[in-house]
Amino acid sequence: MTYRIRIEHLVLVTRIGVTAEERAEPQQIAVDLDMEVDAGAAGRSDDLSDAVDYAAVADRVTAFAHNHSCALLETLAHELTGLVFVEFPLVAAVTVTLHKPQAIDAARDVTLTIRRIRE
Repeated sequence: MTYRIRIEHLVLVTRIGVTAEERAEPQQIAVDLDMEVDAGAAGRSDDLSDAVDYAAVADRVTAFAHNHSCALLETLAHELTGLVFVEFPLVAAVTVTLHKPQAIDAARDVTLTIRRIRE
């Protein structure tokens, strides 16, 4: 049985950007995580150990972004999907959307989305 867990607009503080100016100080970006999970056992047992702990996902993604630096959103998105698969084996597929609203002055937001399916 497949369930969907969505974490919306989780604020991350990280060093990201191509130019020295962008990387000089940590920036706030946001991430949306959409995870397809096998939660049938959790639905029957009502036990967190049978589920994906979405608070733990948020904590790990936040810590990773804080402790790593990337030039490109693409790199960060790739790293985050890998982290979710390694640390949360019940996740069958994950879609990560990164928001960098300060990237273009005349735009409200710039987003990048990646979807990965566990093989």
